[in-house]
Amino acid sequence: MGAKVQDFTCPACVQDFKLKSSQRAFRNVVTNGAYAALLERLGEPSSPHLCLLHYEVSGLSVRNFLVIPSFYLTKAMAVARRPLAPTARRAGWVGGNIRIGGVPEDARVYYLRDGQPTGKEEVLRSWGEAKGWLADTMHCIQLLGKEEFVLEDLYAFEDILRKKHPRNKNIRPKLRQQLQFLRDGGFVEFLGPGRYRVKGF
Repeated sequence: MGAKVQDFTCPACVQDFKLKSSQRAFRNVVTNGAYAALLERLGEPSSPHLCLLHYEVSGLSVRNFLVIPSFYLTKAMAVARRPLAPTARRAGWVGGNIRIGGVPEDARVYYLRDGQPTGKEEVLRSWGEAKGWLADTMHCIQLLGKEEFVLEDLYAFEDILRKKHPRNKNIRPKLRQQLQFLRDGGFVEFLGPGRYRVKGF
């Protein structure tokens, strides 16, 4: 892969994707390539979506295939591995990992789960739901029109968000979750309990 971070591009939607596969189910950490390239790309608008393929050699089958949309992958998730030893062919090279343990379940779009395919309508709904919450939270912050805000300011949009996302019964925890991603992505700054500042206001 060299310095490249994506593995392929979809010609239909012109979106980049990174594919990682393993015989073990993915849990908290995904091994990646060069740390420098990973850190440079994560959190950027052009960052690829992360595809995770879990397979079984014995049955020659795929058990799980899911995608984590790129807008949920932030620079804070990049972790550097130890540099290669001086005796290694690429001495000093530093690889990176992606910590996905904190990515919520509803931000993981399953195409295949426990050997069972997910219907097209459900996949499309999952994509829309995952992207919608992040975009809606950013829009609410923009509507506030001020550099610093508190959680109570965002809670004022609770009824509006409940109508947009009727399947979600925990609006406030969801807003706090999205703020964590916006903080990790560098869009907002955490000032203290329940207090935030919009960067680049």
